[in-house]
Amino acid sequence: MQRFARELVALQPDVILTQNTPTTASVLQQTRTIPIIFANVSDPVGSGFVASFNRPGGNATGFIVVEPTMAGKWLELLKEIAPRVNRVAFLFNPATATYAEYYLNPFKAAAPSFAVEAIAASVRDTSELESVFAAQARDVE
Repeated sequence: MQRFARELVALQPDVILTQNTPTTASVLQQTRTIPIIFANVSDPVGSGFVASFNRPGGNATGFIVVEPTMAGKWLELLKEIAPRVNRVAFLFNPATATYAEYYLNPFKAAAPSFAVEAIAASVRDTSELESVFAAQARDVE
């Protein structure tokens, strides 16, 4: 991704549009002068892409479609669909979702109000999924 970002910046475009957190991070590592507009970025403030939502500063600005309190809404919807659920695992890849705490903290905070145990489960690749599921199943028994 860094190679592509370097090649893109070398073309000196008037503006660059990025569509996710890793892409935005890569492009911002290559330029702090070409304007960057991002979409679908998680935690642009925490990631250091912008200083704040109101005054982004620097050369990047954009929007997010999911904000952290949505984690509580996810739990609410899950309880409506499956009211007997009492344990919920939040799976994430720590290598690619360095912003996971942005959602994980509100997820954990909302869990008691829905009478569920919130579990953080980091999964680095698909080969780890089976062991994470097995560990959760063991904890239920």
